Amino acid sequence: MAFLSSTLRKSMPYVTAKLTGAGLSLFLFFTALLFIADFDLYEFSKTIDAPLIWLVFYGYGMICSMFIDWLSKKTPALKKTMKIIFIFLQDRLFFFRWDGWQQ
Repeated sequence: MAFLSSTLRKSMPYVTAKLTGAGLSLFLFFTALLFIADFDLYEFSKTIDAPLIWLVFYGYGMICSMFIDWLSKKTPALKKTMKIIFIFLQDRLFFFRWDGWQQ
């Protein structure tokens, strides 16, 4: 790893943690989806083939998580409870139109 810059080496654990969190969220979503599909593997495989699902969990999820981390660095008084509330709000903002709340 001598060819990597020191900044890149310092940021790798942070990015790895974000990728791991996104992967865990995707795994939990796929597990719930498998139950919803009544273990119909054909229907499940058609659903997880959609690129939008992968983009939402890895793209949107990581960007929002990094924004919340940046916000917490800028405001040191931000407590862990507020971080959890921000994460909940970012989920509500994105999934609001698909979860049946909008009538």
